[in-house]
Amino acid sequence: MKGISIQHRNVILGDISTKTEHLLSVQEWYNDVNGYGLATGNHRIMSINNIMDDLMRIEASKNEFICGIFSNHTPLIIGIVKVALYYEIENQQIAWIKSLLVDKRYRRKGFATCSVKALEIFCRQSLNIKQVCVSVANENTAGKRFWLKNNYNERNIIKTDAVIEKKGVIILSKML
Repeated sequence: MKGISIQHRNVILGDISTKTEHLLSVQEWYNDVNGYGLATGNHRIMSINNIMDDLMRIEASKNEFICGIFSNHTPLIIGIVKVALYYEIENQQIAWIKSLLVDKRYRRKGFATCSVKALEIFCRQSLNIKQVCVSVANENTAGKRFWLKNNYNERNIIKTDAVIEKKGVIILSKML
């Protein structure tokens, strides 16, 4: 899904271009496993080619999209949000936030909260989605706190997951 441009307060969600500075920022975040590993789910070093392949795969998909997070005060990319669209009960489509990441330098300034709100508005108004879900590693206490603060409710706990060393995953959701 290309051509997305969503603005809410001080945040713009838009296409990640193949501009070198955008790709280098995404690569930096994905390769900083200690700083962003819980947000990206990535635990391996990724080259620019890996990132480009991932972006092209997502752009070609009818059921996924990725947006860069931009401040309306700077042209720099300050984060990303990856979303997958699924059908659940009674053919109701849900949006699953696969990844939400804001650069450390821009954290605690409301960018993530505004990004989530912009995404929720887009999902409800443009895609007719009535529910958004997200999974959070059980060990990610800051992540859990963030989603609960944004009115997401615990839906399920998955006790084992090899990717996160069997520490568990919490599924949260919000009705729009």
